[in-house]
Amino acid sequence: MNRLPPVALVFLGGALGAIIRWTLTVWIPALGDPTRVLGAATPLNIIGGIPLGDIALLVVNVLGALLLGLLVGMIPDSAHPRRTFWGTGVLGGFTSFSSLAAAVDATTDSASTILIGGTYGVFTLALGLIAAAMGLRLGRDLNELARLRRAADGADEPQDPHEPHKGGAR
Repeated sequence: MNRLPPVALVFLGGALGAIIRWTLTVWIPALGDPTRVLGAATPLNIIGGIPLGDIALLVVNVLGALLLGLLVGMIPDSAHPRRTFWGTGVLGGFTSFSSLAAAVDATTDSASTILIGGTYGVFTLALGLIAAAMGLRLGRDLNELARLRRAADGADEPQDPHEPHKGGAR
């Protein structure tokens, strides 16, 4: 992974993340209702006025925020190849602000559903911020724990930040 240029890491990771997002937000909800693939919203796939695929998108975006916070906490170096691949690439492709905007727009197609769509959008953003903060805290704690373990093992010598730790703690 260290030998690939950053643009290749982002490209490959983004493709992987987008495929995972598509699977979770389109394909899985369609298992219960094949018409969902065609974009139809039937009573079988609507929860509180929000289509099941949009609920899946909420879960994807909040999970992505949590994982990104965790990653940033564990790998503070923004130029680290693993952070480039997993953060900018995979999680950038996995989460989707444009899909969120489209979901809010689709949910607010009439005056009676504006409150539902607006609530969905605000709820997604709020949960995402909370999840990112939790992930960041957890990532920093895990990073500190790994550092303390390396120090206890006497392996806290300086090293190349782009190479994995010899003891496998990174």
